[in-house]
Amino acid sequence: MIIHRFNPSVTTAGGEWSSNTLKLNGCLCQQVYLKSASDDTTFDLSILDKNDIEIRKITSVSETVNDLTPFPCEGMLTVAISNATADEAFTVLLCFIENY
Repeated sequence: MIIHRFNPSVTTAGGEWSSNTLKLNGCLCQQVYLKSASDDTTFDLSILDKNDIEIRKITSVSETVNDLTPFPCEGMLTVAISNATADEAFTVLLCFIENY
């Protein structure tokens, strides 16, 4: 079993940010964690698969997302923050288990 962590340095601009993970080979995403720097920031989170199909969408988040619902994934994922009410730093962490 191999564990991968996607933990980029993130600052929104114009309420938006996105980045791609490395190419994943038959993984299970175990955790999606995002936290804004301030308590009163709201934002939307989207995760798209290698075919640009939205596989996770969480809207109107206030401060923190900690989604522990596992989902299978393969290839490169796009993680995006949108509609953030402030341009600020975010903590982003996705944990993947390969060969589960």
